[in-house]
Amino acid sequence: MTTVGTGPTRDQHGVSPWKVGAGMATLAAVAVNTKSMYSTPLPQRAILTVLAGGAGFAVGALSSGLAHGVDAATPLDGAGSLLAVAGASGLTILGTVLALRSHPDAAALHIAKSVAQVVGGGAVVGGLLLGEQAVADKIAPKMPGGETGAHVALLGGALLTAAAFMHLHVRPSAVSAAEEAAYRAAQTAGMPDVAKLPFDLASHDGLVAERKLMTTVSGFGADTLLPFSQLNKAGKFFLSEATPAAEINRIMGTTDAIDPVRLFSGVKIGSSISERVDLAVREAERLGAFDGSRTHVLMVAPTGSGYIYPETVATLEKATGGRSVTIGMQWSDKLSAFSFSRVPYAEEFFEAMNAGFRKRIAAMPAELQPKLIGYGESLGSKALQNTFAKSGGAASVAEHGFDSVLTVGNLRSSAFRTQTVGITGHKLDATGSVFELDDVRDIDQQLTSAQQSGVKTWLLSHFGDPVNRMGNENFYRKPEWLSDRAFGTGIPRRMNYYPGITGLQGVADMYNGANLKPGDFTGIGHSYKLDVGEVVPKVLGLQVTAAQQQAIQDSNYILELARRERPLDFKSPEPWTWLTPAAK
Repeated sequence: MTTVGTGPTRDQHGVSPWKVGAGMATLAAVAVNTKSMYSTPLPQRAILTVLAGGAGFAVGALSSGLAHGVDAATPLDGAGSLLAVAGASGLTILGTVLALRSHPDAAALHIAKSVAQVVGGGAVVGGLLLGEQAVADKIAPKMPGGETGAHVALLGGALLTAAAFMHLHVRPSAVSAAEEAAYRAAQTAGMPDVAKLPFDLASHDGLVAERKLMTTVSGFGADTLLPFSQLNKAGKFFLSEATPAAEINRIMGTTDAIDPVRLFSGVKIGSSISERVDLAVREAERLGAFDGSRTHVLMVAPTGSGYIYPETVATLEKATGGRSVTIGMQWSDKLSAFSFSRVPYAEEFFEAMNAGFRKRIAAMPAELQPKLIGYGESLGSKALQNTFAKSGGAASVAEHGFDSVLTVGNLRSSAFRTQTVGITGHKLDATGSVFELDDVRDIDQQLTSAQQSGVKTWLLSHFGDPVNRMGNENFYRKPEWLSDRAFGTGIPRRMNYYPGITGLQGVADMYNGANLKPGDFTGIGHSYKLDVGEVVPKVLGLQVTAAQQQAIQDSNYILELARRERPLDFKSPEPWTWLTPAAK
C-alpha cells in the first residue's frame, strides 16, 4: 500500500508489535510440541503450549518495541530498525561464542547468547512479516479472497514449512538411525516373557498368607516400635511385599532360605532424628538384624514420597537367601518435585542413621558382621550422595562404613556425581572407585576384573533418563548431549535445542519420567525396574546362576504386576487388606 506520488511512508515500513508477538508465539508453540525425551499427555501439552506461546509473544513484542525505539531515535525506517536489532543480536551472539571458547562454563555468557538469539529471532520475524505484507499487496488482486486470502496462503505456507522443519529436522550431532534402534532394543534386553507370566490370583493370595506369618518385618504386632498405622502408602507397600523364605526357596531352587528383615522408618515416627534412629536400631535388634545370620544390611534413601523399587529389595532378599536386612529411611512424604527443600534434613537423617547402624554392627563379632550397603533412588540418591560430597567425596564412602553404594536415576546436578564422573558422566572416575553405567552390560564391557573390584560406588543412570540429562541450564544453554554426537546415545534423533523451550520440555520430561505406573516393568528413561534385578547381584558380588537370574527377573515382574492387580487398601485401618480386582 502506497501514498500516491510520495512512495511508502516510514510508518508503513513498520509492523505492529502484536503481529511480531503473534508470529513468535506461533513458532514457540510449534517448537514446544517437537520431539522431547518423553511423550507428553495432552493436558500437559496444552499447558506447555500456552506457556511457550506467552513467552514467545513477549519476546516478539519486545523485539518489535526495540525496533520502534531505534526507528524513533534514528533516521532508520521500520525495516532498517528491525535489521539493526537483528544485526546487534548477531554481533552479540558472535561475541559470546568467541568468549565461550575461553570460558565455556560461564553462565552469564550463555544467558547473553540465548537472549540475543530470541530477541534477534523476533527481529527477523518482524522483517519477514514486512516482506510478507509487501508480497501480499502484490498478489492480493489475483487471490481468491483478496488481501485476506493472500495472507492466509503466505502465512499458512510459512507456518507449515517451519513446523515441518522443526518436527522432521535431525540435528547434525545425532546418532544414526541404526544406533538409535540398537539402544532401544538394548533397553528391553532381559525382559521376561510376559505372555507366559500371567497374574495368578491364587498364587498371590498364598504368598500373602505366607507374608502374614513373617516375624521379621516391622510395623506389625504389639511390640513393634515402628507402627504400620503411622506409615504412608509407600511405607505400607514396602513392608507388605517382603519375600518369605518359602517363596525364596521356590524361586531360587534352594532349601535353606530364611525370612529377611525389613524395616521402614516413616516421617511421622519419632519427634526428632535421634529418636527415629534409636527406634530403628532397636526395632532392627528386635527383629533379629544383628543375630549373626545376616550377610547384608541395605540402607535405602527413597524418593521424595518414600517410594522404593520393590524389585531392588526383593532381588537382594532372593539372591542372599533371605539373609538381608533392609531399612527404608523416609525423609519426605511428597513427590520429589516438591521435596527439594527437605534434602538438607535428609542428609542429616541419613548421617545419623548410618552412624547408629554402624555402631551396632561394630559391636558384633568381626566374623559375623554383615556388609553395609547404601542405596538411593532419584532425589533420594542426591541426598545420599550429598553426605559423601560434603565429607571427602569418593573417599568418604568407605569412611561411612559402606562396603558398596548403588544409586539409580541419578540427578544431573548431584554434587557427588559432578565431583567424580563429571557432568557428562558414564565413565570410571579418576580414583577408580566410582562408575556410572547405563546398563549392566557396561560393567564387563568397559571395566576389567581388577577395575570392577575397585569400584565402591555404582551410579545407574540411563542415557535416556531426563533426570540425568536435564537441568536449569537447559533453559539458556545447549547441552552437550544435543551438540556433541559422542553424548547423543539415548536421545531422540529429532530432538533439537531451542532457548527456553528445551527447558520447558525438560520440566515435563522429568515429571513424566518419575511418574511410574504400577505394573510397568521397564528399563526405559527414569524407570529402572528391569535393570535392578541384574545390577544388584552384579555390583554386590552375589553369586547366582543364569537360571536363578532369570527366575529373579520373572518373579520381579510378577511382584510389579501384583501392585496393579491387587493393590493395598490404604483406607482400611487393618494391615494386609487388599483390594479385589472389582474394587480397584
